[in-house]
Amino acid sequence: MHRWTAQALRHHQSDDGYRRRCRRAGDLRVRRIYSAARDVAEGIEATENYLAAQAFDEAAQIAVSVVDFLVRTSTLGLASFARRVRPVGA
Repeated sequence: MHRWTAQALRHHQSDDGYRRRCRRAGDLRVRRIYSAARDVAEGIEATENYLAAQAFDEAAQIAVSVVDFLVRTSTLGLASFARRVRPVGA
């Protein structure tokens, strides 16, 4: 499920149900990363899914890989990613 769809459904389920759904979405995106051509967008979405699920260890593991890639390829992408995930750690 796309993150935006999950956010829209959030108001119609319990907090625990939302976190479980976000964790499953993160797991799905990680499987996609390892089963197909790697796509940094999947890593970014997986990080955000895990953060929403409060699965911080998983989020950090994927985020490190995303940052490693973005450091080499896109300063703007790195800044954008940092801006999106930084508020969770604040």
